Amino acid sequence: MDTMLDIWGSFVIGGMVLVAVITLNIGMAESGGRMTQELLVQENTIDLVRRLEHDLYKIRYGVPSDTGIVAADSASIKFLADIDGDGDVDNVWYYVGSPDELSSTPNPDDRPLYRIVNGQTVNASSDGIVAFRFRYSNALGNATAVVDSIRAIKVSLDVESPYPYTDVDSSTYSGAHWETDIVPRNIQGD
Repeated sequence: MDTMLDIWGSFVIGGMVLVAVITLNIGMAESGGRMTQELLVQENTIDLVRRLEHDLYKIRYGVPSDTGIVAADSASIKFLADIDGDGDVDNVWYYVGSPDELSSTPNPDDRPLYRIVNGQTVNASSDGIVAFRFRYSNALGNATAVVDSIRAIKVSLDVESPYPYTDVDSSTYSGAHWETDIVPRNIQGD
């Protein structure tokens, strides 16, 4: 009888150890998936930021006229610059689309960011942008909507993964936030 009790006890203890190992394995898999998504979101954000900074710092670079920024609002900016260094003035337009334009991803809030150069869509981004905003200030640092008086551009950007990772409690998206002030040299002191 003691032998049977020992056998049943070892089955119960072995089962508990097996459940603990399986639970640990599931937790590690979820953690690894979450970390991978967070890394991808950060890498996509860095790539997008580099492209934005490159273009925005070149506003009015190589432009023979006094026109630099052509149009600007909180969701878009259109400007002139020789962004590729070929001696030709390029017309560059950044604007954010609506969430309906990215219905292919499960994230209901992500939207595309368009980069139009000389009328051609170049490097449109669908990297999970959920918030994108421009704010403009004049030489005194005051907010302005007058295109000719813009001297600094504050860009803020929130990016989330297109696919959620699922925790025990909920489905959430990995995210990153970026915000900076860009002061293009070529529009100063006019």
